[in-house]
Amino acid sequence: MYVKTISVTIVLLFLCTTVAFAAPKICIDPGHGGSSPGAVGNGYNEKDLNLATALKFKTWLNLDTQDTGGGYNWKVLMTRTTDTDVSLAARASYANSNNVSRFISIHHDANTNSSANGSSTFIYTSVGSTTQDLGEKVHSELIRHGKLKDRGLRKADFHVLRETSMSAVLTENGFITNAGDAGIISKSSWQNEVAKGFMYALQRHYGKKAYTPSSSVAHIVDNGNSGFSASSNWGSAAWSSDKYGSNYRFRGTEAVHDVASWQVDISQAGNYKVYAWWTAYSDHADAAPYIIGHSSGSSKVYKNQSINGGQWNLLGTYWFDPGKNDVFLSCWTNEGKKVIADAIKWQK
Repeated sequence: MYVKTISVTIVLLFLCTTVAFAAPKICIDPGHGGSSPGAVGNGYNEKDLNLATALKFKTWLNLDTQDTGGGYNWKVLMTRTTDTDVSLAARASYANSNNVSRFISIHHDANTNSSANGSSTFIYTSVGSTTQDLGEKVHSELIRHGKLKDRGLRKADFHVLRETSMSAVLTENGFITNAGDAGIISKSSWQNEVAKGFMYALQRHYGKKAYTPSSSVAHIVDNGNSGFSASSNWGSAAWSSDKYGSNYRFRGTEAVHDVASWQVDISQAGNYKVYAWWTAYSDHADAAPYIIGHSSGSSKVYKNQSINGGQWNLLGTYWFDPGKNDVFLSCWTNEGKKVIADAIKWQK
């Protein structure tokens, strides 16, 4: 009996630890889109403000994930990232089929009375303590960061609150039909501040202190990450002591276009320094050709991989727009050598 009790305790501790370190899936839902403009007023369409704030919210969560100094890890999904039609049923179905942890729908309000103003947050008509806590924290941060009139945390039978199987909230950030609110909620700086508040709300909801991640966090893709790819002609080795991570890839040089590639999802536009890491050895290529894809096109840089191993080596500084960007390493260089594909870093 004593042994069985110990075993159960160990299993429970393992399960608790596993849950604690899992990255919550957060589904961000920018309301309306495409042929559904939502509220219209004072020269603005609600769908555009919803999407602008939602994308900034996604950026903050991604920055939080990349910053190991604090905050939390998140896996972010969005019901739309462009001006497209997405039905209410499709939004709920998308969240449910992806087993997301929390659902946050972003909207802006309207009223035939143009004097109506302020911010509201909605949860479903009957909810448990987890959803109640999420709603309270999201609303408190919306008011604290948005600084508009507090219209309260309220309950409603909205489709995306009723049909989602996880804790869900819907925010009405401000009134697009109110001239005062519209002049505020349309500003990119205000949207960014509210989006940051939503991140704080999730951090607090998951038991963390509110933490502001650094915007200069590095994106690193190692050869063992999902963003890396190479053909079967690239071998794998781990014997060198100056490798990054647990191993690295290598290939003999040859006059063919066979590349190793690293892909990163840049979260914020800006100038980034791009670095490469390799292992150094006398038979490594003295002119390894890296091709860096960036917003202005691509740039080729040749690096001597027989020296400066076990450290970050600068490939250059380039402007990157948000989205997926690639660095390639070709084997097409002086024959009789090896090219080493290990890790790439983008540093804003």
